[in-house]
Amino acid sequence: MSPSSLLHSSLKEQITEILKQRILTGEIKPGERITEMHLAKEFGTSQAPVREALRSLESQGFLEHKTHSGTSVRSLEKKDILEINQIRAALEIQAVTDGFTKLQEQLYQLEQIMENIQKYETSVEYLNKVNQFHETVFKAYNNKTMWEMWDSLSIQVQIASPVKLTNEIIEQSSFHLNSFLESLKKGNTRKAADEIRNYYGL
Repeated sequence: MSPSSLLHSSLKEQITEILKQRILTGEIKPGERITEMHLAKEFGTSQAPVREALRSLESQGFLEHKTHSGTSVRSLEKKDILEINQIRAALEIQAVTDGFTKLQEQLYQLEQIMENIQKYETSVEYLNKVNQFHETVFKAYNNKTMWEMWDSLSIQVQIASPVKLTNEIIEQSSFHLNSFLESLKKGNTRKAADEIRNYYGL
């Protein structure tokens, strides 16, 4: 999206989306500093909408602001990622266990998504398709708040390690998702929960 295309709707929203995509694709890296003045000059606007966009991204967990060092893309330590994965796994196991009956009705949809996951061109596209799989699980449980928590945590992990998905990692995660799906088909909630833990490397 070019700066000239920002003229027809909310500057704040469009700047937010542009920066979000740059972060998720790794164009702007974890720890990299972001300045209002530089972005305002790039987009040909005042600093006000840029400031609002940065605040929005900070509230979503994409950015962090520190006194004396300014605003930068959030970076996570391995310990942080492990803790996030523990929470994501716990949320998903809860959704699968308590929403198992309803989830059985979504098996065909999950199978279709799983087939589609294998057809990706970029790591960002792969992650979006995988998130669709997880979202379907949470929708079956019908708990919007849990899904939003999971999605927010997932975004934080994606920010911390953008475009670092190797073929080996993708194959491994796809294997666990397939095993999870097979467990659902067999009605084995315990095995399904185990595969969720395996998926998150726990």
